[in-house]
Amino acid sequence: LVAAPLAAAAAPSAAAAAADALCQAGDRRPACRGEKDVISQELDELRDLLRLSEERISLLEDLQHALAEGNDLGLPEDQVRGLRAEIPLLSEVAIDPSSSAVAAAEDYLTSKAIVRLDPPARLIRFLPMRTSAIKDALLALPQTVLVVVQVDGTVCLLAPSGESLLSFSAGHERPVTLLAVSPSWAQGDTLIATGDVTGTVRVHKVTVKPLRAPVGGRRVDTVS
Repeated sequence: LVAAPLAAAAAPSAAAAAADALCQAGDRRPACRGEKDVISQELDELRDLLRLSEERISLLEDLQHALAEGNDLGLPEDQVRGLRAEIPLLSEVAIDPSSSAVAAAEDYLTSKAIVRLDPPARLIRFLPMRTSAIKDALLALPQTVLVVVQVDGTVCLLAPSGESLLSFSAGHERPVTLLAVSPSWAQGDTLIATGDVTGTVRVHKVTVKPLRAPVGGRRVDTVS
């Protein structure tokens, strides 16, 4: 006699909840607009994380059981040995302060120059200059030159500051795929070799020497 009224009272409540769950066109309720408060969204994310963690635990337990039974996992033997090997806990691994890093890479990296080329670069090499062979030019000539081959086959020589020193066509009819540089033993001459997809190799001799400017008598570095 008591259970029947309770069941009858629960039925309208369930029907009302089902009605509330239905969204019709133009319904402005937050649940129908796909909106939730911050706490509800956090709870949903935590439930999803728990569900994902439970799935991972189940998979790891199945893998652990298969390893214990010696089942064939279809993995290489070295990987199976790695899964079975016992390693110390990370919290128990002693770290030697003298060998641990005390600085970040950005503490030592300095951006010297940013060069934007059009067309873009395909190959890049640093070309050391034999400045010791040129008298009275140790402070005037660059110690190295950046050699850049662009996608159209143009060779550009850039100073370490990013200044363009010289540009010329490598003379290839097909795309350049190889670049090699080497200082020669001739005074002030260096060599640049380029190769294309057909196997053609061209060697370019580059001469770097200081010339006297026509105005003021100031020495100017030139590349030819």
